[in-house]
Amino acid sequence: MLGILTALFFQTLEIFAAEPAATAAKPGYAFIACDVDTCEITKCNAAGEPVWVYAQVRPIDAWPMPDGAVLVAYLPSPRTGNKGGVRLVGADRQTIFDYPFNDEIMSCQPLPNGNVLINECKAGRITELDRQGKALRSFDVKAKGMGHKTARLIRLTAQDTVLVGECYAHKLREYTRAGKLLKEWDLPMAYSASRLANGHTLISGYKPAQVLEVDPEGKPVWTLTAADLPAELNIGSFCESTRLASGNTLIACASRSAKPGARVVYLEVSPGKQVVWKHMEPARTRETTALKPIPCP
Repeated sequence: MLGILTALFFQTLEIFAAEPAATAAKPGYAFIACDVDTCEITKCNAAGEPVWVYAQVRPIDAWPMPDGAVLVAYLPSPRTGNKGGVRLVGADRQTIFDYPFNDEIMSCQPLPNGNVLINECKAGRITELDRQGKALRSFDVKAKGMGHKTARLIRLTAQDTVLVGECYAHKLREYTRAGKLLKEWDLPMAYSASRLANGHTLISGYKPAQVLEVDPEGKPVWTLTAADLPAELNIGSFCESTRLASGNTLIACASRSAKPGARVVYLEVSPGKQVVWKHMEPARTRETTALKPIPCP
């Protein structure tokens, strides 16, 4: 009898071994990512597969445009004559416009009027450019004078204000378009933020990696930290976070401070802090700073 049971046991193991592994979860929507280390802007399809790559700048923030073009803020590198700037790249990868600066252009955003909002980091200045590259108006941020450490991503809100992640000042600040400070939130290494449809503000902190949703009074209503997620993700830092229509949160994961080995670079998390889907890489190759669904919310 023991011999029969042993044979059945090993037959069962062989059956399970022959079965295919569970299919990894897919995003179910297209998205765009940019990476400052591989110098790549990548569009992926709903299965998470790369379908478009652009590698002629060192990108830190990127936006998919309705016609398939991509607006990108880039940092100085040999690819761009050691200048930072903002560039609009067509779906055919041809340059539509390119405006270089002797600065680190840490972020950009297309505006409803067709202009572009940029973060001139070392200058400590938020500037609106027209399509010919002319500066129409600017304002200085409170962290001006901190050079490379001044600010990271900027975002226009539906209230026509500007959210600025003043990273090394550990502040998210909100300004009018004329530069009047309206509000500020304390968060270690505040990196990016967006105004949600319910009036709340979603803020991501670079290190320690965390995402915080606060109500209009500044009270936290949802938080996410690396400790809330599986250790196997090997989270280093969070950069851009985006609240999806589903209520889930899409997060760009940077990895310079992660432990050696496999690590997550793209991550979607439910309100209950469950991993909906993720993209892991076997070693540190990507430093994903911006990650958005296509089309953007």
